[in-house]
Amino acid sequence: MRTSRRKAWVVVSGVVCALVFGELAVRLLEPELLVRSDWPTAETDIKQEQLSSLPDDIELVLIGSSQTEAAVDPVLLTSLAAVERAYNAALPFSTPISDRIWLQDVVLGSVSPSIVVLGIPVWPTHTTESDDPLATGLKRAVSSGESPWQTASFALERSKGVLADWDERSSWQNLANSGLWTDLGHFTGYYQRRGETLEGQFPPYGQPRMSASNLEALIETLELLDAEGITGVLMLEPGHYPGDVSEKDIASFIDSIRVLAREHDVPLWDTYSVDWDASYFADEAHFNREGTQAFTKLLAEYLRELVEA
Repeated sequence: MRTSRRKAWVVVSGVVCALVFGELAVRLLEPELLVRSDWPTAETDIKQEQLSSLPDDIELVLIGSSQTEAAVDPVLLTSLAAVERAYNAALPFSTPISDRIWLQDVVLGSVSPSIVVLGIPVWPTHTTESDDPLATGLKRAVSSGESPWQTASFALERSKGVLADWDERSSWQNLANSGLWTDLGHFTGYYQRRGETLEGQFPPYGQPRMSASNLEALIETLELLDAEGITGVLMLEPGHYPGDVSEKDIASFIDSIRVLAREHDVPLWDTYSVDWDASYFADEAHFNREGTQAFTKLLAEYLRELVEA
């Protein structure tokens, strides 16, 4: 019996010593360890941090996909005297479903814009909330509040899982530290690119139409803006459609958005139908530096007309 107790104490003592030494080691290394995050992408992590440090009097916020993120430079926009302060909150692979969550629970929780421009790609958004990965990740992040691991007393708990996800977190951290985003959310990674293609990089897009779930989310967003006294604008994003689709189908989709804008009494800016110079595009979807400058100047004109109306 004594031998069994002695063995048990040896085991317990060994475990305790291992935990103590592990805790001390992690505390020493913690400043060098990669930071954990509840946010689903590097972009959401970067932009929620930017938003939290912005002044409350941001006049304009842009929501949308990577097309809007790459096309609008808020610094240039404000220099053109269209608005005094602007922030580009657009996210890659966003949909009206994820945009609603992002805008309602993150953006409007940090800033109080008077104008929100909602970018809509002329590509299909066939998802529902349950199969929209960005929407699912955002919903999980905003519902978690302050994560238990952030306030944990033990360094071992705060750093749990970091080593297992080291490669992913390292890539994430490198992207966050790349300097490709301006302080106002504009992505500059396409600036020096031209003539590339998205063909073959994604599954077939299908016909340009919006699922019932995405349409419902877009309507809810417009109703939210109206209830908050914020001027909402629908903007068809400028990216070309990668793949085979008829002009008739695209025109039909654009008409459906035009009807939606009319029903909700909001402006529609159709930047897709503008005859953009081919040299402005890094690929079918994203503007390079020249395209960004041209697009931002056009947006400034639209904004001046909106403000003066």
